[in-house]
Amino acid sequence: MEQNAERVTVAQKPDNPSEQPAISPYQTLVSYLTGVQTSAESLHALAQICASPYALIMFRTAPQRSAIRLQDIINVADNLHICYANMQDSIVALLSYEDLHRFIEAVTEKGKASTIQVTFSLPFTSLEAIPLQYELLCFCLDSKKDAGVFDAKDSALAFLTSKITSSIDTEDLLHPAIVKLARYDQVNQSNLLHTLKVYLEHDRNAQRCANLLYLHRNSLQYRVRRIQEIADINLDDPYERSYLRLSFLLSR
Repeated sequence: MEQNAERVTVAQKPDNPSEQPAISPYQTLVSYLTGVQTSAESLHALAQICASPYALIMFRTAPQRSAIRLQDIINVADNLHICYANMQDSIVALLSYEDLHRFIEAVTEKGKASTIQVTFSLPFTSLEAIPLQYELLCFCLDSKKDAGVFDAKDSALAFLTSKITSSIDTEDLLHPAIVKLARYDQVNQSNLLHTLKVYLEHDRNAQRCANLLYLHRNSLQYRVRRIQEIADINLDDPYERSYLRLSFLLSR
């Protein structure tokens, strides 16, 4: 492990001290992942190692497992000539998105799927997206407790909303129906706001929502009509529904 870590973090000394040391793609990847400024020449060299669209993939030791398992990932990456960075508790690799599943299959064939956590990024076409995609991968695995292969796409919406709420105060931008229904529920000891949330989350499937809320289907439909009257909304309008669903995601 230490030998490979040195490979991606230490440049060879030039024969001529006056010359600048060459920056390898491995070092460039480490720099990008850790927020170090990277030259255009280094990024160009990194772009030559695989074709766009790109993907990042992260391997992390599963809880209660030995970190030595990550050495097996390094061996597979070396055999497939994939650029990777040793990030202490994880291995992060850059490769073409079309090669992603081949890499995962090569790793799981080694029988390590039960000992590691794996997540892969969304496809991207600019290397400038690496830091954000890496942040998404960390966000994804930080929410996982078990070993397995996880598609970061499934965590992307939660990640996106967390980025929005951490950068601006969203409370005053939420759909006004949220406030109206919350006040109505408080005064009347009702549960219309939660009913609306469940109804939208399940694509207005009346029977499924009625089952989840322990209501008769007719009772649910009555509630939905009351919600539209009280909040002055039209749930047949796709824009209205999208705005409401986003508001529920952004509400605290």
